[in-house]
Amino acid sequence: MAVYKLSPQVYNPPIPRFLIEGIESKQIELKIKGMSCEHCEMRVKKALESVKGVHSAKADHKKGIAIVEADDNVTVEVLIKAVNDTELYTAQA
Repeated sequence: MAVYKLSPQVYNPPIPRFLIEGIESKQIELKIKGMSCEHCEMRVKKALESVKGVHSAKADHKKGIAIVEADDNVTVEVLIKAVNDTELYTAQA
């Protein structure tokens, strides 16, 4: 019978860019129309997080908003376009 030794693997998650010294970030709140459930929240979150420079996004269908943590160079227009490109929801600043 063979005996295998398992070595412990250490998970080192990447450090969010906004925690690295010297990188400025900002928080942006968007009004989102068309969300009605948690699944909608996940779609909006995924669309926003696909934008380069976005660190995190959180959507709330009950309040109809999304809050985005992003680099300073990310514009509101780019975020609105990302949500509107889903063709399911509409965003505005």
